[in-house]
Amino acid sequence: MMATLSDSSGQFIATAFDDEATAALETAAKSGQCGLLTVELDRRAGDETPRVTIKRFQPLTDLAKRTRLQMTVRIADACTAQRIAGELMERRGSNGLVRFLIPMSSGGEAMVVVGRDFALDGEVGATIERITGEGSVDLSAMEPPKLALVG
Repeated sequence: MMATLSDSSGQFIATAFDDEATAALETAAKSGQCGLLTVELDRRAGDETPRVTIKRFQPLTDLAKRTRLQMTVRIADACTAQRIAGELMERRGSNGLVRFLIPMSSGGEAMVVVGRDFALDGEVGATIERITGEGSVDLSAMEPPKLALVG
């Protein structure tokens, strides 16, 4: 299968020989999905551009489901925490971690884990930031757990 694809650098023609990659590309093309390609580039002598061979296609929706996100929110007061908690209650049912950083009267901050089962994305971060103020939300991907061999 040959396909004309595009990215931030422009359009390019790619070839897929693997049945699994071809089926995934066909499905994505029919539904208008975006995805992450794993490719092999081969530049031969005399060619201006490399040949692109598609090895794998992963829809972005599948990647988003597997990526664990974490959000840390700086909270100024209890009223703000209640408003944010209300917003987050609608976002339960996934695997995102939410933490609040709350100022203490003695100085410093307390970190409170709100939960580990939230569906987080940039839109949720922007919504929370509108409540708490610019620069108060940190949304990032969680690192995978570090495993060690014991024995």
